[in-house]
Amino acid sequence: MGDIDKDAIRARAEEVEPKAGLVDEDFYRWATQAADDRDALLDRLAVAEERARELEATVQRVGAERDEARSLIGDLYDESECWYDHHGYCQAHGWTDTSLCPHRRAAIVLGLRGSDV
Repeated sequence: MGDIDKDAIRARAEEVEPKAGLVDEDFYRWATQAADDRDALLDRLAVAEERARELEATVQRVGAERDEARSLIGDLYDESECWYDHHGYCQAHGWTDTSLCPHRRAAIVLGLRGSDV
């Protein structure tokens, strides 16, 4: 990427050296190192740009999956109020665990009314 013609640099160094008062090899070494550094930075930039594109695709995919999950939760959600027995089980939805009923959790996720815990 962005290859530099090092022979052209050497030729330019030989042309400029008498005017600049630099030693031919010192100028060539400096110029080729600068070119190598530039190439390395361009390579790193290309890698970073590719990673950014991959991350953007991931964000798009995850967003679509989130929207699909929210839609599915909405389709499965029962709007009837939870009511718990003396064991803490939700009798309205047949939830036999003492954790929060999935329908109450769905209401919270969907931001629906009556979702206060």
